Amino acid sequence: MTTSRPALPRTPRVAVCIPAYDEVEGIARTVASVLDVDYPKESLQVVVAVDGAAAATVCAAREAGATVVPLAVNRGSYAARNAAVAALERPVDVVLFTDADCVAGPDWVNAQVEALRGADTCGGAVRFTFEGAPTPAEFVDSVRHLQQQGYVTRDGFAVTCNLGVRIEVYDHLRFDESMRTGGDADFGRRAREAGYTIVYSEDAWIEHPARRTDGEVMQKVARIAAGVEGQRSRWEARKRPVTGRPHRGVWKRARSEGHDVSWAWGVHAALLDWWATRTINKAVHAMLDRNPP
Repeated sequence: MTTSRPALPRTPRVAVCIPAYDEVEGIARTVASVLDVDYPKESLQVVVAVDGAAAATVCAAREAGATVVPLAVNRGSYAARNAAVAALERPVDVVLFTDADCVAGPDWVNAQVEALRGADTCGGAVRFTFEGAPTPAEFVDSVRHLQQQGYVTRDGFAVTCNLGVRIEVYDHLRFDESMRTGGDADFGRRAREAGYTIVYSEDAWIEHPARRTDGEVMQKVARIAAGVEGQRSRWEARKRPVTGRPHRGVWKRARSEGHDVSWAWGVHAALLDWWATRTINKAVHAMLDRNPP
């Protein structure tokens, strides 16, 4: 099944929707970067949905120039994204999603629009940033998570820190507000089943800060593991994952990319990467054992 795709206007009306929780500095930086992109301001709007309505975050987003939608009760990022879209000034041709700690590249909107002229949804590149020399946690985070090209080409979805969607696709599907994690993969699966197409764009990049501590990476891995149950179709077509033993792959990659990291750094990174792999693989095995193909 394929869908009919109307032509976009020469200068599409673009809306950028951003969920935020308690992120004063992050949301101000993100909104400022979006409003600074090379795109006609009269065709661009930015809406921030503040999940839990933290007063300082609401104030920061408004002062940065965004329209703000406060959600009095914390309902999760997918509910916040739906609330942001519901508050848009229509008509809108394209909706772009990013997160409160990201920075948009100067050509982000133009590149997303060009990709969406030939597709229904688009996943843009995610570039990780470090605070100086990367910690083991930062580097592991950067090589394990938000690998957008792989998600798009292998799994058929894009993470919502850099997702472009034609408005008619969003209006047909929306995000599942019952999900606290994995809602991007669920949206992508339903889009594929409805006949919508997805492309990857290296030019439509955003920057994402890497998680600096082991605890932050562990929290991310725990969220991924918790979301495995709702991503059955993503894992059924693959061979069952094998964890193996800790190895020097992360250390070698860091050194090949020019980072002057020590042996102790390498051991730390290898163990953290192995733990993350083991945690997610255990969740995948448990899900498949409960519901064998």
